[in-house]
Amino acid sequence: MSEKKTLNLKQELINEIEKAMKTGHYQTVDEFISEAIKLRIDQLMRKEALPDEKRDEILTKSAFLLYSPKHTWAQITPKGTIRVGISEYAQKYLKGIANVRTEPVGTEIKKEDPFGMAETWMFIFDLYSPVSGEIVGFNENLIDEPYIINSDPYGKGWIVEIRPKDISTFEKDLKELLSENEYNKFVSKLENKLVT
Repeated sequence: MSEKKTLNLKQELINEIEKAMKTGHYQTVDEFISEAIKLRIDQLMRKEALPDEKRDEILTKSAFLLYSPKHTWAQITPKGTIRVGISEYAQKYLKGIANVRTEPVGTEIKKEDPFGMAETWMFIFDLYSPVSGEIVGFNENLIDEPYIINSDPYGKGWIVEIRPKDISTFEKDLKELLSENEYNKFVSKLENKLVT
């Protein structure tokens, strides 16, 4: 696609968002983006021929998580950002997290690139992004209480929020992530390799 056509499409999208906000349908751009992401996920799930009740359960379940093989999870927030943390499996091996450092807000990262590190008294664990985008938030509670990752990795222990920059890249990233069931199978295989 030519750069001129891309710029025209971006301007058309901006005009549509502004029009929707003026009519009061959306209060913020984040609301518009969040709904667009949910609609696109719904379309993708329809392609997979999921039954209506299963699609509704996935879209309305706020705790719906996807996992990367690097032991991070991703969750779409109502704002349309992607909240990221480490899995229960990973935190078990990181007993006594004493410090968490990440790239600063505003940093653009690619999927599977490190966005930070978690430190224990024994070693440092790199944190890898499950999606591409821009870091738009950091869990400030981790500054004084990094150990909450150990006690609540899927809730209060989230680490960063990422805003996807490109919808097609975001869709590809989502398709490559693992469901909870797939991730559990992946972890079981890892455990078997460690034992043998």
